[in-house]
Amino acid sequence: MKRRELKKNIKFMTNELLSECLWLKLTQTGVSDDDINNVIDSICMMHDEFVSRLSHVDSTQTRLFFRKMKKDLMSQANDIVAQISSMA
Repeated sequence: MKRRELKKNIKFMTNELLSECLWLKLTQTGVSDDDINNVIDSICMMHDEFVSRLSHVDSTQTRLFFRKMKKDLMSQANDIVAQISSMA
């Protein structure tokens, strides 16, 4: 996978997670705004972290780097989805 495609995937994934949080904030009345804001902050930090990591690729082990990055991205995204679903 190319850098450009991975950046687009990161942006798409974080936008989807943010839209879920905003939907939850607008539709659910029993959910604390602080909890949702904390999840939104973690999504923004996740986006910044992965874009930053992608900008500093080790050229000797690119294949391993991208595999690990995709694995870490999916892991963090699943954790955030679990947080969002627990609030709903």
